[in-house]
Amino acid sequence: MFKVKIANIKENLRKSNFFRTLYAKFLSRGNSIKLTGNHNVFDASGAILKQCSVQIDGNNNLILIDVGCYLQGVKIFVQGENLKLNIAKSVFIGSGSVLWMENSNGVLEIGEYSSLEKVGIAVAEGKKVILGKDCLVSYEVDIRCSDSHAVFDQDTKCRINPAGNVEIGDHVWLGAKSMILKGVTIGGGSVIGAGAVVTKSVCLECQYV
Repeated sequence: MFKVKIANIKENLRKSNFFRTLYAKFLSRGNSIKLTGNHNVFDASGAILKQCSVQIDGNNNLILIDVGCYLQGVKIFVQGENLKLNIAKSVFIGSGSVLWMENSNGVLEIGEYSSLEKVGIAVAEGKKVILGKDCLVSYEVDIRCSDSHAVFDQDTKCRINPAGNVEIGDHVWLGAKSMILKGVTIGGGSVIGAGAVVTKSVCLECQYV
């Protein structure tokens, strides 16, 4: 009976948001967090961050990193207005990763239980990058919804490389050094081979090499 009560107490402590937050703060160390501007929110109270750099410059930006997340050596750069970064619970992001957001109204979402090694994600021009839950992202993967520089037709003067949303479904595996470019949708359960450059959408449960 006594052992059962002790086990129940331990389980309640494990589930307690207060103790979970306290534990995360104890383990988090060596971070640089700088917020410049007005009405910016950065909340990683239930996550563990080690040697991370967070720079937010602008107004009305929202960065949420949920409980159980572990980020080590990650750079988060947010510059603009009304940008939203949401990392769901129990996500791992490894050393050397860069999450870059600029301009206005862009969105970056990373689904729960996903694991990202050394990844670069760029959000710009008010577009979205959505990564589903339980995804595996290998080393040196690049995901971007914009070319970062406009290209214009010499005759018409019209832009020929508009930005586009990137949506990656649940349970997707992105192989090492693959690139996911603007306007692409990858269906759930798909596998993207190492070194692949994805410029067109991929169907559900497909392989792209």
